[in-house]
Amino acid sequence: MAYLGYEGLLAACEDTSLPPEQRLRVEPYDRGRLRSASLELHLGGTLARWRQRAHRVVSLQPRPLLDISEQDFDIQRGLGPGDRWVLEPGEACLVAVDCWIGLGAALIGRVEGKSTVGRAAQVIHTAGFVDPGFVGVLTLEPINLSPVAVVFEVGMPIAQLTVARLETATARPYGHPTLGSRYQGQHEVTPPRPFASGELWGADPLRRMPQ
Repeated sequence: MAYLGYEGLLAACEDTSLPPEQRLRVEPYDRGRLRSASLELHLGGTLARWRQRAHRVVSLQPRPLLDISEQDFDIQRGLGPGDRWVLEPGEACLVAVDCWIGLGAALIGRVEGKSTVGRAAQVIHTAGFVDPGFVGVLTLEPINLSPVAVVFEVGMPIAQLTVARLETATARPYGHPTLGSRYQGQHEVTPPRPFASGELWGADPLRRMPQ
């Protein structure tokens, strides 16, 4: 496995003679966002904030209890370039980037925050691996670890995508019918979705955190 530098990213995005499994699709595509070894990602126009529920306990194990879904988030759509929102100290949210990404079956991605954003104590993405074959708008998970509120603006550079080429294309890319890929084709910020088995992310209403 080898990471792509500028020339490799440029070819993956623009060289139509490459086999589909080695192509990187970006829509809308802007060559100016290619860096030395990454594609710069900008903040998009959809945002999801947690609806606070005091003393609620969430389980990350697949159990058929109360689901965590879009009902647990207030979702804002239709934000445009220059629109701003504030992330309070200790707050986490979900945001979308402003472009579609399509990874060929021989490519994997890794999302990392921009250094300037990170130095302001903002964790931008907590699940950074992007599977071969993923197609859709990436959802990021900013967390404000600073002691002050931070303003985010639609269109600002927020993260970067690095891309590596596998030795051989995977036989089961993301979206394969045997994988139950829950986020394939997502077109906006997407809250947690049910497991492929139909079981849900659970929250036990009988448990309470200490007062």
